[in-house]
Amino acid sequence: MKALPGNGDLVREVCLSSDICSATPAELKAAGMREQALAVRSGNSSGGLLIDDFSHGWRDWYRLNPGNPVHWQHWTRKITDPAWRGPDGMVLAITLSMPRTNTLTVAVVENEWRGERGRRRTFTCTREVPGSPEPQTLRLTPADFVPTDEKLGPLTSWAQLDVLGLCGFHSEEKPARTPGWDGPLPEFSRVEWQTSEEP
Repeated sequence: MKALPGNGDLVREVCLSSDICSATPAELKAAGMREQALAVRSGNSSGGLLIDDFSHGWRDWYRLNPGNPVHWQHWTRKITDPAWRGPDGMVLAITLSMPRTNTLTVAVVENEWRGERGRRRTFTCTREVPGSPEPQTLRLTPADFVPTDEKLGPLTSWAQLDVLGLCGFHSEEKPARTPGWDGPLPEFSRVEWQTSEEP
């Protein structure tokens, strides 16, 4: 290790960078690149768009307090990608199984790291889900979500969402409530966008 001129401290870390490369659309086409589909079809008769069927577990999610029966949270950034972004007029459908009645919070965040699009805004939708051995589906519209800061206005579209969270409790949820969970955690089987006509 050596000290840099003018710096008495030893250099303990370095950052290596590569050259910036670019390619024109014509060069990409000539190289055999193909456009990615903008949506992953879920197989619904309504043509819904699948976000996740959990066939790969929690691979595309990050989990906070997964073993905590009160403060567990599962988050994904997939919905910031145009391939999984919610189209206008569609509802967010979450299918889950849960043996006992509990209150579930779904949270979404706009402009999480995209300040150029506008202010960061968090919205929550809190629902009591009746316990059932059979899978059940929550169907949510933007109007079902409450802003954590009312001064910043309501959620009117899915277009600027960056993060989606499934939570046993969210500290910013409105109205505020006492955290608690009864029994086993829910098992999620599908998260997708559906047309508003889907039953």
